[in-house]
Amino acid sequence: MKISRVLTLAIATLGTTIPHAEVGVALHVGSADPGSVYVIEGLTEDPDPISTIWRKLGPPNTSRAELNPVGEMNNDGPPSTVCDASSGLIAAAWALNTPAGYDVVVSRFVQGAWTAPQEVAGGIGDQLDPDLVIDPNGSVHLLYWTNSSPPQVFHTTAPNDMSAWSTPVLVSEVSEPSLRPSGAFWNGILRVAYEVHNFGTGQAPREVVLARLENGSFVPEVVAITNNLGTVRPEVHSHAGKLWVDWTDYEDGTGGGELAWTRLNATGQWEAIRYESFGNYDQREHLVRGGARMKAITGQ
Repeated sequence: MKISRVLTLAIATLGTTIPHAEVGVALHVGSADPGSVYVIEGLTEDPDPISTIWRKLGPPNTSRAELNPVGEMNNDGPPSTVCDASSGLIAAAWALNTPAGYDVVVSRFVQGAWTAPQEVAGGIGDQLDPDLVIDPNGSVHLLYWTNSSPPQVFHTTAPNDMSAWSTPVLVSEVSEPSLRPSGAFWNGILRVAYEVHNFGTGQAPREVVLARLENGSFVPEVVAITNNLGTVRPEVHSHAGKLWVDWTDYEDGTGGGELAWTRLNATGQWEAIRYESFGNYDQREHLVRGGARMKAITGQ
């Protein structure tokens, strides 16, 4: 079966500001390309730190394989998905709500069905907001943070079949409260963005940090400082040879605010931070963040 890298966003709305959606795959879509697999991923504006976002969008049918259909009822965390066209890997990770707290689990789509969730990070406390990243060599990297004292960001990796995961390595500094990682590869090196609350968890100002993996350890760099007391959630992106970071820099309390972003220039320096206003969640994720992506790629 050929695997398509097309990512289809299927969105339903609960209330007026929080999009909810399922994660699944649609099989044999369209007669022109009957061998394709399309990944359906949920989007969410999740409160800190967990949201119920696994709402089903329609009845089951023979052309769709759902993942975690009771996720919203279980109050599971938001998903991260990856599709690797070269290997055929389709995988998802999320924070599973258990009686002992939140554990990070993963599932692969294999031979027309999702595998049983495999625990990757568990134990005492909550393991939250996993982010899956595909290495150019085909291996899989997983980032997450623990709701410990202080919160910390971790990294683990596995071969393409996700058969075994490495011992988690600390990404953030030991004494700095660090949350909500996002990863991307640039020039063959893993970069991890996360927010640091160095005046105490929940306090401001906060740092937007980008760490790079070098010789088995992470080297942090402060990219920006923000006074946003809400969810900063920085994201690192790499495409067409460009590297940039964006984050929520300001929130007005009604769903609007400003997205900030900066790009690494040809000399290895971060450009002046740019600010893009948004009126609601959908504008931020689809218009403003997408617009920043186009500007970063095209050099505008």
